[in-house]
Amino acid sequence: MDRYLLVSTVNVYREWPTDPLTDDSPLREYQPVGPDGEAVTDQYGREKVGCEYAVTSALENRSLIVRPGVILGRYEYVGRLPWWLNRIRRGGQVLAPGEPSWPIQPIDVRDLAGFLLKAAENQLSGSYNTTAPIS
Repeated sequence: MDRYLLVSTVNVYREWPTDPLTDDSPLREYQPVGPDGEAVTDQYGREKVGCEYAVTSALENRSLIVRPGVILGRYEYVGRLPWWLNRIRRGGQVLAPGEPSWPIQPIDVRDLAGFLLKAAENQLSGSYNTTAPIS
């Protein structure tokens, strides 16, 4: 195999989602089994760190790792974006989860795919966030 591209997640970062992130922010510690009571998002991030280590160990500088946040698009199967857009279209008060000050930084799947194709074409390697920094 000449090159490998891994779509990872911003969940790999130790300080996600509370602190601003850069490509060089510290990652979670990989452990095959996490602590009791570990949150699902923490487990997911820790396991993705393991995937990243496996890829970079096997392929060194012949791999590209991208770390998006929420990926959305027309055929998104989880239903997050379509549900919220349809609910807001109905009008009236909308009860939304979380804090109003919490940022959400989705990326359109078409933009991500375009970046991945161009990166593969140019044989880009390393790891990159595909989510904007929190300002």
